Amino acid sequence: MTESSNNDDNGNQVSRLQKSLEPMLTQGLAGFLDEATLNLSTGERQNRPFWKTFLIGIGDDLIFYLTLKFSINELRPMLPTRIQNTPSDQYICDYVKEMCNVLSGKCQSHFSQQNFSTGLSLPVLTRAFDEYLEPKSIPTPNQASFSWCACHDHSPFMDLSLKVQTDAENFEKLIITTPTTDDSDNIEFL
Repeated sequence: MTESSNNDDNGNQVSRLQKSLEPMLTQGLAGFLDEATLNLSTGERQNRPFWKTFLIGIGDDLIFYLTLKFSINELRPMLPTRIQNTPSDQYICDYVKEMCNVLSGKCQSHFSQQNFSTGLSLPVLTRAFDEYLEPKSIPTPNQASFSWCACHDHSPFMDLSLKVQTDAENFEKLIITTPTTDDSDNIEFL
């Protein structure tokens, strides 16, 4: 196989992995929002959000980083009414940290279907400009990076990114079909 053919195969694998993750992340994110109409578009806005929460999943054979970037003012109208009316921005930040926690759990479950066991860190909240806390994207055959912009009625309100790293031998195992859904997504944030 030529190097170009290997790159094409890797690109197809990464695309299949992205397609298997999108419905899971969309469904998980929708469970936290008042509006049912939500879509993820590929890519993210540049220099827009002011806050970032991230979580790291680490295992023997796999590491992933999930990051949510947001502006409280853009996100507030999308949240359930009881959260929108909260005067405290810190409460909204805590709500988004819980979103990150649940979405990371979904990623963890998704990867465990292929026998990748990971532990999860606690979600961390920081200013979105503190990029030194996030690993830089260095394309390698065994790393995949995805970025999405969450929108409602074509209005963006949150950026999501997911970076997955493993060794070359295990990268093929990441390519799975869309996981089945269950009713465990109906969460009540107190």
